[in-house]
Amino acid sequence: MAYGIIHYDSSNLKILNNIETINGEFISNGQNVITNVSNYVLNTSNTIVTNINDLNSKIFDTSDLIKISKLPVTKYDANGSVLGIIKVDGITITVDESGIISGNSNIDLSSYATKNELSSVASGLTVLENADLATTANINLSGSVDYTTTTIDGSWPTSGSSILVNNQTNKAENGIYILTLTSGPTYSTWQRRSDFNTSQNIKKGSYIFVKRGVENKNSGFISSLDITTLNTDPIDFNLFTKTEITAGTGISLSGSTVSIKASANGGIVFNSDSAEINLSASSIQGILPIVKGGTGASSLANLINLDTDTNSILPHAKGGTGAQSLTNLINLDTDTNSILPIGKGGTGTSSLVNLINLSTDTNGVLPVAKGGTGVSTLVPSLLVVGNGTNTPCNLPIYRGIMIQILLRSLISLEAVPT
Repeated sequence: MAYGIIHYDSSNLKILNNIETINGEFISNGQNVITNVSNYVLNTSNTIVTNINDLNSKIFDTSDLIKISKLPVTKYDANGSVLGIIKVDGITITVDESGIISGNSNIDLSSYATKNELSSVASGLTVLENADLATTANINLSGSVDYTTTTIDGSWPTSGSSILVNNQTNKAENGIYILTLTSGPTYSTWQRRSDFNTSQNIKKGSYIFVKRGVENKNSGFISSLDITTLNTDPIDFNLFTKTEITAGTGISLSGSTVSIKASANGGIVFNSDSAEINLSASSIQGILPIVKGGTGASSLANLINLDTDTNSILPHAKGGTGAQSLTNLINLDTDTNSILPIGKGGTGTSSLVNLINLSTDTNGVLPVAKGGTGVSTLVPSLLVVGNGTNTPCNLPIYRGIMIQILLRSLISLEAVPT
């Protein structure tokens, strides 16, 4: 039945698409639409429930735990060794309806390996519980320890302290011990610690960390030997790691920062990202040797031998002559000024006028060639007569007088007219 318009007849509404309401029901092609839809939804839901229940029965057991058969199978390597599998037994590990995996805290998991234990096995080490202190010398393990007078590695032990004993003269006594307080301030028992007291658990590669002490604080030790017989075979630990750093001479340590203790004006200068040497610092000590570019001396006095230690020419700008020789080096007319003092071979004056006092400033004999007599004394009663050479001669006075008379007579004759 098809209707092209909406028709209402006081109780029934007729609409397009073969749907009409009759007495409050939606009718299409004579069928109740709501009932048909409800039946379809119900059938669909029943199908989904059936499928879900079937899936649950395939995955979960009656305790709502995943069936073991549905878990991934164990993997094997090329040699057939098991690589690993997660065990879900509903006790140790459970899975709830939301898929959250949890463990039962009431179950003893001590037999399960921890991550640290697995890591130690992977690295070849067996990690032991930490020790409080470690010895630094041979000690008496059969006697008592008075903690008020005795220290181990500079620290006081306490009751229950775990001690790494590693310096015994008899190496079979080495190991890990527990100190127990028995009375007063005395610890009188040394007992091997339970995790290192049999030939089975004393193994090569056992690692122990020491927490306290002066020398061994924050140090790790590793055993280097297996044993067969306890208290007979030697037990030995070697230093493996050490995280305690002590500042040495000239070093400053603040937390994990290591710095140099530079003395004031000692020559070390720190920049933002580097250190430099300032050779002009006032407190620099020592002498820089010649092979390092220094002088090898603490002073420049008499340091350079001009005959052997120099070559080339020292320029004027460095206080030299700028020449290889002194020949014609100084032009007295142009290159000099001021007065050369007597102490340097000069006259000490700017003029020669009245410079020499013949009575006091001369010595020696003035030669004939320089206008002198060439002799140091005049012979008494003799005349000094030049003979045309550099050597004057002395004549007796009477000879001189006769010569003078003769000369005067000759002069008179030349004056008489002829």
